Parts: sequence; structure tokens; C-alpha cells
Amino acid sequence: LREWLAKDPIDKGAAYLRQQDVSEAELAATRAEIAADIERAIDAAESAPDPRPEDTLRHVYAEERPLPNGTRA
Repeated sequence: LREWLAKDPIDKGAAYLRQQDVSEAELAATRAEIAADIERAIDAAESAPDPRPEDTLRHVYAEERPLPNGTRA
């Protein structure tokens, strides 16, 4: 677990930005902005209408091309 935690891209990105003289205040502001964006996206997703049952598999499988055995997904 420690090995993978050391590879955390968010921590690595923050370390890189610190090396580029980005201040802790700028990093905190960026984190707050990202958190707000995430919350807005969650709110939008939760308030969106549920998909129609017949659309649940749309864009999961190729719709226009049959599979090699001639069937469709």
C-alpha cells in the first residue's frame, strides 16, 4: 500500500507545482476550486432525470456493426 501511495498522481502533481514555486495558498485555492467543480458535477448528476430503461446499454456496444459471428451486441 505504501508503494502505491507514493505513486499518487495528486501528491506527485502538488510536489511538482511546489518545485515550480507555486505557493501553498495557490494550491489550496486550486483544490477548493476543484472540490467545488466536483460538487457541482455531483449535484447535476443527482438532479438529472433517470435514463430510460431502453437507453441503458446505448453507447456500450457498437450499434451499427454486427459482431464477427453476424449477431449484434
